[in-house]
Formats: sequence, structure tokens, C-alpha cells
Amino acid sequence: MLLSIITINRNNAPGLQKTLESIKLQSSHNFEWIVIDGASTDESVALIENNLQYISYRISEPDQGIYSAMNKGVLAARGEYLLFLNSGDYFADRQIVDYFDKNHEPTDFVVGEVVVEGEERKRKKGWTSPSPEEEVFNLCVSAFPHQAMFIRRDVFNQYGLYREDKRIASDWYHTTNALIKGTASVSHLPILVSICEKGGISARFSREMYQERKDLIRENPYFAVLFEFYSNNREIVTALKSNSFVFFLFRVYFYFYRKLKAPF
Repeated sequence: MLLSIITINRNNAPGLQKTLESIKLQSSHNFEWIVIDGASTDESVALIENNLQYISYRISEPDQGIYSAMNKGVLAARGEYLLFLNSGDYFADRQIVDYFDKNHEPTDFVVGEVVVEGEERKRKKGWTSPSPEEEVFNLCVSAFPHQAMFIRRDVFNQYGLYREDKRIASDWYHTTNALIKGTASVSHLPILVSICEKGGISARFSREMYQERKDLIRENPYFAVLFEFYSNNREIVTALKSNSFVFFLFRVYFYFYRKLKAPF
């Protein structure tokens, strides 16, 4: 099986209904749908039980937070790739799974585009799959949208599950760790994959997310070196995106830094 779609939910029956309808309408059903419910007290459980024909695995029980629920989904998944499409998020159109099946590159992370519900999509022109060096800088200031990120199951085997001691930034840490400390690969899927529910946790707790990222950087020496480089050399970062020669020099620097770095 190529794809496992994982949905976590707690007391968001209307959002879960939107996600369900989106999944039912996919033109290709070469996937399994896993629903992890956090012991909801609204209509969520009834909605799940009334749609078991679409669900490969479901559970409703208390958990220790978002990453506890996401890890349950990872452990239950059987697909080669995993996609977290949580309650309230939904596919942009009927062809997403089929397009992914036929067009994705066999990398560890395959990242598409996402838009917040009610907002206009800002299309990326001339977008090509970024190199690991570029991703270092992209991840310094942002994160891949989990609603549009297909993650190879083996990434979790190699780098472990999401840390459950953080509330918002553990998926960012997991991805960044795999890319800049490990050897994971990434490619771009040049389509709008999903629409995410407005007012998600990352938007509501952006200050807390920023603090969690700072804490995670401080405890990882390799992260600290790279982020310090970014902070102190913003003009180089800007030049990387517009000057191929400068970017070539940085690739050389980054290559030898990875080769010579002390093991952590």
C-alpha cells in the first residue's frame, strides 16, 4: 500500500465531516484512512462509527496531546508514505491521491502546497525541488505544512517518533533533524494538496511555537551552529536565492561541514 492518511480529532465533528467528505470523493482509493480520536464527547465518535466502510483503523481514547495522537497514527500505519490530514483539513480536489501515485519522486519527504481556508493561493512560479542546503534555510524560518507533506514511513523507523514533550514544534524538529542532521531527501509536488482549517493550533499559539523551537535549537549543538550562521549572515541567505555562484560556494561549505562535523 502506497499511502496512509492519518486524521487526528478531538471534539471537532464538523471538521471531521469535512475531512471525511474530502476523502470519500478521491478518484483513487489506493490508501488507508486512520482516524485517531482523543475521546471526543461531541458527535465525533458517532460519525466515525457510521462511516466504518471508509476507515481502515480507528481508536477513540484519551491521549497526551497532538503528538501522542500523531504517534498512534504512525504506529498503526501500513503505507509506504504517511500524510497527516487532521479534522477540518481537506483535499484541494478529487485527484490528489491519484496525482501523488503517478507523479511523486521517491524521496523521504514529498512536499506539496497548502492554503488556509478562505485565503487565496499564492502560486510558486518556477518552483523546483530544493536541495538540502536550501531546506536548511527554509526550515530556519518556517516549516513544511503537514497537511501537504507525504512522509516516507521509513523516516520514523530511522529517526524515531515525534517528541511528546512539546506541544507544537515537534513535527518541525523531527523534519529538520532528518534533513540537516541526517541524510533524508526532499522533493516538491507542484500542486495544491490541501485546504487547512482556519485558526489551527500553529496560528493560535505562534508565540509558544517560536519559544519551543528556540528551546529545541539550544539543546541540539548541530542545530545551534546552523541557526547561528543563518542569524548572522542574512545577506548570504538572501544572495543564495538570487546568485548561483554564491549558492555554489555555500554548497561546498555545507558539504564539508557535514563531512567534518563531530557526531552527536
